Amino acid sequence: MKKRVRIGNRYNKKIERINQILHFLKKKKIIRLFDYIIRNLVLYQRAVSFQQQKENFYTLIMKINVKKCQNK
Repeated sequence: MKKRVRIGNRYNKKIERINQILHFLKKKKIIRLFDYIIRNLVLYQRAVSFQQQKENFYTLIMKINVKKCQNK
């Protein structure tokens, strides 16, 4: 039983430490900066993938049109 309690205590201490660090970062507005960067990266990736999908779609349409022209 004592081992479990000790592990739990160590775990709680780690969580407490992480919370302290997070609190410190929030105070220094560093966390906001990271949040902003991550959000922008996600949006950028979405935009890039959307652009690629659009290009793929257009190339597909062009291929279909070329085949139609060849068949006539």
